[in-house]
Amino acid sequence: MRRNSLKQVLRSLRVAPLLALLILVAFVSPGAAGAQTVSFARFPAGPNPKSVAVGDFNRDGVPDLVAPNNIASGTVSVLLGNGDGTFQAPLSFAADNHPTSVAVGDFNGDGIQDLAVANSNSNNVSVLLGNGNGTFQAPLNFAAGLGPSSVAVGKFRGVEMPDDLAVANLASNDVSVLLGNGDGTFQAPLNFAAGTSPRSVAVGDFNGDGIQDLAVANRLSNNVSVLLGNGDGTFQVALNFAANAAAFVAVGKFRGVGMPDDLAVANEGSDFISVLLGNGDGTFQAPLNFAADTVPESVAVGDFNSDGVPDLAVANLGSDDVSVLLGNGDGTFQAPGNFLTGFSPIFVAVGKFRGVGMPDDLAVVTFFSTDVFVLLGNGDGTFVLPALCCPTPPQPRASPPTLPGSSF
Repeated sequence: MRRNSLKQVLRSLRVAPLLALLILVAFVSPGAAGAQTVSFARFPAGPNPKSVAVGDFNRDGVPDLVAPNNIASGTVSVLLGNGDGTFQAPLSFAADNHPTSVAVGDFNGDGIQDLAVANSNSNNVSVLLGNGNGTFQAPLNFAAGLGPSSVAVGKFRGVEMPDDLAVANLASNDVSVLLGNGDGTFQAPLNFAAGTSPRSVAVGDFNGDGIQDLAVANRLSNNVSVLLGNGDGTFQVALNFAANAAAFVAVGKFRGVGMPDDLAVANEGSDFISVLLGNGDGTFQAPLNFAADTVPESVAVGDFNSDGVPDLAVANLGSDDVSVLLGNGDGTFQAPGNFLTGFSPIFVAVGKFRGVGMPDDLAVVTFFSTDVFVLLGNGDGTFVLPALCCPTPPQPRASPPTLPGSSF
């Protein structure tokens, strides 16, 4: 089919969301007998998804997706996986006002995955307990700080204790820690200072003591705050490490399993990501900068060429693509391979949507779409070009919001 014809078909499909159609593109793989394999897909989610997370919500061993819809509707969309890289039509569940980030945990100890959703306009976190069949109960809401922008799950009191939550609060310049009671409820927040306009929070062990710590990307103070855990749910005063216009932080072991935890930071005010190598005592070396593309918004860790070395995937808001940087195993990364997505990608997550033995895949949400884009990995660090699916070149569009420290 010619590209223009394909674009016309896709546009006609996009205006019929009630049909919950999966818009798929297949290509003839170079394998035996020219077998057709699904290599790229975009799936309806909800209105303006802000991020995406991976879980198994119906306990079938197949990865599923969940995306918070960052408008006044206050919902999250759950897309159950089919196990072949495709996803079912979305199921919608209530959260609160402007959900922006979602994390997966088990908050009532029943072995079923639950959701924690940071709601940026209602200054709280919604907890949706899972039923084990892909559906969720009505939300329980717990106060956080001002303008929650990111939520992460950890066990800040030890592995035998219930799951806890850490919430980065964009407007109050702090992190709220909500300690779990083990029944799906949480205690009043404990607040710990971070930098200015914290946009993202991640969990790691940065001083090797077996106690979980926090890393927070601070957009307006151009740094990452590291808060070392005390093991009782409290944290020490933040240590700050430079990172230009830090919009998102992820944790990985970029020098091997036996080495300290390292950090990868998406620098929104530049065209590169920063890697901060850990010293093992809670401090980090000066940032190493590696090219991505225009306005990196989010970064995720995976293994995209199946060599056992962590790689990075970066969602680039300004260039409509995802950059994949293959790791060298010593904390450095190769030049990026860039793969087009929908307009203005803002978040990327990693999963094995075709099964445990298959290559890592990517799920991407974009600022100007109601879809989740799924890129299936070839196992050599490459992905199918979504340009085969989506209208290109893009029509002139309004620039995304550029308010200082805004969380889109």
